[in-house]
Amino acid sequence: MVYISSGKALMLSTLVAISFAAEPRRLRLNETTKSPPRGNPLTEEFNQYVKDLMDEWKVPGMSVAVIDDDQVYTEGYGFAVLPDTPVKPETLFLGGSTTKAHLAATIAQMISSGDYDDVFHLGWDTPMSSNIRDDFVLEDEWATAHVTMEDAVSHRTGMARHTISWVGTGEPGDTGKEWKTNKAAVRNLRNLPMTAEPRIIFQYCDLMFIALAHIVETVTGSWVGDVLKKALWQPLGMHSTFLSYGDARKSGQQIATGYFWDDYAQKYVGQETDPVQSSSAAGALISNVVDYSKWIMCLMNETAPLSAGAHTQIRTPRILVGPSEATGWQVTSYGLAWERATIYGEVVFKHDGGTQNFGANVIWMPDTKFAVIMFANAVDGGNLIEEVITQRLIEERLGLPVNGRREYMDVTKRNWAQAMPDFDNATDILYPNRTTDASSQAVDINLFAGNYSHPGYGTYAFSVENSYIVPGETRDKQPQEQLVALRQDLITPTRFVLRHVTGDFWVAYQIPIRGAALGRDYFHARFYMEVDGKPSALEITFAEATERISEVVIQFERVGN
Repeated sequence: MVYISSGKALMLSTLVAISFAAEPRRLRLNETTKSPPRGNPLTEEFNQYVKDLMDEWKVPGMSVAVIDDDQVYTEGYGFAVLPDTPVKPETLFLGGSTTKAHLAATIAQMISSGDYDDVFHLGWDTPMSSNIRDDFVLEDEWATAHVTMEDAVSHRTGMARHTISWVGTGEPGDTGKEWKTNKAAVRNLRNLPMTAEPRIIFQYCDLMFIALAHIVETVTGSWVGDVLKKALWQPLGMHSTFLSYGDARKSGQQIATGYFWDDYAQKYVGQETDPVQSSSAAGALISNVVDYSKWIMCLMNETAPLSAGAHTQIRTPRILVGPSEATGWQVTSYGLAWERATIYGEVVFKHDGGTQNFGANVIWMPDTKFAVIMFANAVDGGNLIEEVITQRLIEERLGLPVNGRREYMDVTKRNWAQAMPDFDNATDILYPNRTTDASSQAVDINLFAGNYSHPGYGTYAFSVENSYIVPGETRDKQPQEQLVALRQDLITPTRFVLRHVTGDFWVAYQIPIRGAALGRDYFHARFYMEVDGKPSALEITFAEATERISEVVIQFERVGN
């Protein structure tokens, strides 16, 4: 393996509708898989292209690795720490959900080795509850007994994402508390509603990877970070890869600061650590593109430390995802923490990762032996431009003529605008037929202040504030009275705002306290009243129903006075 880095520092997913399946022409097999490597694609012209995208989409820093056969080209762009600490290929970033593939591969190796036949007696078909019976309990008794490890790893358990239920109780680097966090999160699954039957439809659920991590910790008696290190990172020479921020800091290596762009203040806001770092093997990995190149080379070439059986399992699709607005792929399957599709006649495996302030994207093409790995210290623009840059690199590697390529930036901008939550028009969007009768809009907001609790989603302490929806963002002509609750304990610390619409109906706004704009959202909310005129419960619809998925409606009971 040859690493090539120019070392120059120039000044991050899923939102790009890259229409891989609708390519301008289909390449014949011998036009791609048999074409020789094309040399270093990270040219001066390409570097300027990346710099321009970073400037436009407010991404402070980014690192890139391109693998072409046995050559690895790396580059750092922009700044790891503002104002002037440059990104290098060795700079550490948070990998988000690209962590999941490491856990899945480790379990595949454990199964393939035969050393764990007593606990994984049915391989991937082993029920989740068989090894953590007291902890793994779902809403449905049949699902509790029959949901398997394969169901969990391929997001087909029938469980919705339920991110707002996810409490982070451990400090990054404190392995004892992280272990407790995994177990506590798994034990909370019993309090969360399922939204589909198992094995019917793909529903991404981070919490199921927490459950898988808890199983690994239970059967090995070791912290999952140590298990991943022993199984993968040490054998591959990945000495810059960690599952805790504490371990990364102790290494003395450069760690990028995560940022988000405050559009109202017109400045970057930094956050040295990211709350998602307590997300364990679902999203807490810290690494760099140099180490990830070793990992992806192992997968592309099907080499040790993973067995042939483990590699086969990694590449085997488990469930169809269907058409995706995120990638534009018409047919996508999902397996062991990898999306699988065919583009330009080539099989590709892909997964991205996003946290409050970091974005990552990994894609590899096993037949062509080509891969792109990208890390960024911003998630909104980071994930977005990573997709666009990756597409360009793939098209260049496959030799597509320039006039036969698609222009993705117009599509990107359109999808970005559609994905951003429209707080200004939230009331009209959620309640288009609401009454304008003044008597229905009059309410004593102080009556609704108080604590509201749900066994799975925790307690919200709402108090009255005369303020804006987002502090500092004066989109309103003047502040308004509203109910506000802060949940600093969540994996993504969040501010919740309730604004009255009419009668018992409200709009609930969700705003990450320090993080990406795309983490914002708004929902239907409703208070239920007692005969004495006091509220008894608050109902929030966190996800609307679709054709095959039930809505996520959580009712918080009022507690105390």
